[in-house]
Amino acid sequence: MTFIKRSHCALITLAFVVFSVTVRAETATITAQGISMDPLVIEIQSGDTVSWTNMNAHNTTSVDHLMPAGAKAWDSPIGEDYQHTFIEAGIYIYQCKPHSGLGMGGAVIVGQPVNLEAIKAANVPGPMQKIIDKAIIAAEKM
Repeated sequence: MTFIKRSHCALITLAFVVFSVTVRAETATITAQGISMDPLVIEIQSGDTVSWTNMNAHNTTSVDHLMPAGAKAWDSPIGEDYQHTFIEAGIYIYQCKPHSGLGMGGAVIVGQPVNLEAIKAANVPGPMQKIIDKAIIAAEKM
């Protein structure tokens, strides 16, 4: 096979890989309703995006010790709808900073819950524990 044919095959293969990743990515929506997020726990795949809507007096902020190692943290502005694309597999617990004391937040499970044991071992006092408990139940069913 000549160099040109090999190069052409390599470009076609690369285009196929890029296209297939782009086609599979989806967007899931979480809606702020009062002082809760709906749904509370959402399951997505790596490369998918989560869109938080109806965020009038709310925000979404990752909780550093309650997400996979090496994952990208986020902290959205209060009062603005927001999107975040998830790459690393695992369980992500997030909160609404103004209402975290009321337990407002949720969980995003991306692919396999590789950090399930760390989430189980987390000591989070107060209302955010409800979110962790719901995430654990969902992850154990996977």
